[in-house]
Amino acid sequence: MKTLIHRGKTNKSSNYAELVAVIDKNGVMKNASPSHLSVLGYTPEECEGKLVFDMVHPGNLSEVLTRFIYMFETSQSSEIEFRAMHKTKGWIWLKTKASIISDEGNCEGHLLVVSHEIENPSKN
Repeated sequence: MKTLIHRGKTNKSSNYAELVAVIDKNGVMKNASPSHLSVLGYTPEECEGKLVFDMVHPGNLSEVLTRFIYMFETSQSSEIEFRAMHKTKGWIWLKTKASIISDEGNCEGHLLVVSHEIENPSKN
């Protein structure tokens, strides 16, 4: 699992870095990819152990929490766009896909989250 998290790949064709993280049932980030520094301005160490909801814009928090709870209740994946706090730039938009994962008991009941910054969020 650590290998996957620490890849945090850059997609050269679209020129964006993907954030990869593992989040527990309480919303605490357990692992963060190195790309958190280039996308959000935080080192992985600054993110790990923190409540992810603290980084979500208040205007998006309700929807993010609803999706978070839904995924744990149904074990279904979800995709969402929301604003997250960058360390020095203020709010940025992220497009995020999350899935429930388990790894021989080590990560059961966790979310694997993959995000990237977007310029123009979808209008729902």
